[in-house]
Amino acid sequence: LHMVLQGDALQCYQRIFTLTMKMRLVVDLLDLCLARSNGVRATSGGGLGYTMRFFAAHFMYYLQVDVYDTHFHQLMRDSNGAGDFAQVVRAHRNFITQLANATFLDDTATHDCLERVLLCCLRFVGVAMLEAEDADAKGDGGWGDTAAETRMIERDFFKDVGLLFQLLRKSDAKALVMKLDYNHFFSTKINAL
Repeated sequence: LHMVLQGDALQCYQRIFTLTMKMRLVVDLLDLCLARSNGVRATSGGGLGYTMRFFAAHFMYYLQVDVYDTHFHQLMRDSNGAGDFAQVVRAHRNFITQLANATFLDDTATHDCLERVLLCCLRFVGVAMLEAEDADAKGDGGWGDTAAETRMIERDFFKDVGLLFQLLRKSDAKALVMKLDYNHFFSTKINAL
């Protein structure tokens, strides 16, 4: 096993699992935030929470189905068809390389941009939770102090998503952009900035 899982492979797995857990955390926190608002409003940002949730959930789906499942099944086919152990090791190295490429871990600009998008989502959750606590404490809407911050988060979110889409279009991830922006919602918002 140590021949297959060498240091670089373990580091790559750690980075992949970290990205996956971040995406899962963001989706779950956005779900919690939206559930707390009872679906009536998504804080003073209107539909921003739902938009962020859509983005994060669909990106998570891309990772799970289009990347992990697809490449894992290819690894299994290659491993089952291998004539010797060296071919299994080669298949695993190809698998790791494909995962790193498909999750944008090796593309620093794209990965950093995705991290900024996730940070915007976490900022939104923080503001929404503060707003909900403030509303509970005051017994009113609690909208005043957080509206300006929410507008800044929305601007940053769509700016970062726009940059991410540009970077993805330049790579071979145009299909991912199409999945995330199939109805041109994001493009419309980005162009309105």
